[in-house]
Amino acid sequence: RGEGAALRREYSQRIKRDPGDAAGHYGLGYLSTLKQKLDSDDLDQATRHLKRAASLAPRSPFPHMTLGWVMEMRERLLGQTRRGWLEEAITHYEQALGLNDRELDIQAEADLRLNLCGAYAYLGNGWKQAFQYCAERASLKVPFASKASQAMYHLTRGRAATAMGHYELASRQLERALELASDLGNKGLEAEVVARLALTAHLRGDLQDSNRYFALALGYHRTSAEGHPELIAGLHRTVAYNLALENKPKEARAALDRAASALASTGAPTMEEMTRIGPAGRTTAPFGFNAPDEQYLALAIRGLTLEQDQVWPEVVTLL
Repeated sequence: RGEGAALRREYSQRIKRDPGDAAGHYGLGYLSTLKQKLDSDDLDQATRHLKRAASLAPRSPFPHMTLGWVMEMRERLLGQTRRGWLEEAITHYEQALGLNDRELDIQAEADLRLNLCGAYAYLGNGWKQAFQYCAERASLKVPFASKASQAMYHLTRGRAATAMGHYELASRQLERALELASDLGNKGLEAEVVARLALTAHLRGDLQDSNRYFALALGYHRTSAEGHPELIAGLHRTVAYNLALENKPKEARAALDRAASALASTGAPTMEEMTRIGPAGRTTAPFGFNAPDEQYLALAIRGLTLEQDQVWPEVVTLL
């Protein structure tokens, strides 16, 4: 902390002597991002100095690289959604990538591709770009700064591969993410990874493997103090759907009963109100399901299982 204050004084004196000192502005901007508890004022201060540094040193990738991180944190850390911060972050990262000399700084090259991989994934509709940047990051063969960043990379690459239909690659990446999460003792990350492994297995048609992973996720959310009990009903409902697809109607209905019990006791996630951003007639994919939607889905799956058992009177009661 004392060293940071000394550097801040030094850079402040530099730009006081010479307002056109790009390194001084960059230093002040970068130091503003290092606080343990960042707020909007810190990021505003960082933005002012970094933009000034970018204008004074237009060939340097570093002001744009750090500006990208600042914009990303406005959305991901401070929750300032629907303001275009993530898109602006991507613009700065790509500007920095275009300015960076790969031969001189391979680490910056790797870091920028890692940042772009994550930013496009977080955007929610940039899976093609995320998949590309993740693959390019791997091709550089540069070590990761930490085991945590490596785990997040493999998770993100696995998600991108799933979205692009490369399920075998996705499974390998997610398995590696699971190993790293276990090494870190990060139970929350483990739970997310096994749920995504379950989804990937479902999509590649391995329903038994999918339910094996869903069982692991259920165990975490039922027993861990860091778990999310509101997710349990949806996990049971997805297990029921897999069982129905395996033509195991009685087992599927038992899973639906467990889903209904969990929904009554622990509820479902509260979905953020969706704002239409596309033209009329097109929909946006919600990030999960709220309680009424869980009930509708369970009803549909129950109807499917009753049809499989040819219990027509009960099917009619669901219509």
